[in-house]
Amino acid sequence: MPAYHMHPLLSTFFVGFLIVCNFFLLPLLLATVYESYREALRRDVITIRQHQHQLLIEIFDLTDFAGDGVLHQQEWVTMLKLVRPQYTREMAVVLFHALSQGRPTISFC
Repeated sequence: MPAYHMHPLLSTFFVGFLIVCNFFLLPLLLATVYESYREALRRDVITIRQHQHQLLIEIFDLTDFAGDGVLHQQEWVTMLKLVRPQYTREMAVVLFHALSQGRPTISFC
């Protein structure tokens, strides 16, 4: 290796440069990339949640046949008969009571 024999201090500099890059600069770069990824993911999750919330409001408005802001048991049973015809009335009532937690109506606020 002629370059090593001509400049032995340059090999020491090269080894030092590799150590600095591998143990200090590379983790810094990876941390920056990871933080950018997490921020982009957080924004995406917020956008998806807002879209899901808007869809839930629209679905609730479509199932609220009386238009009074709450979903009554009869509205629930009628809607469930349209969506899942294989469900019996008793199954729809049990499901309504499970979702309403014993209250006479379901409201979406």
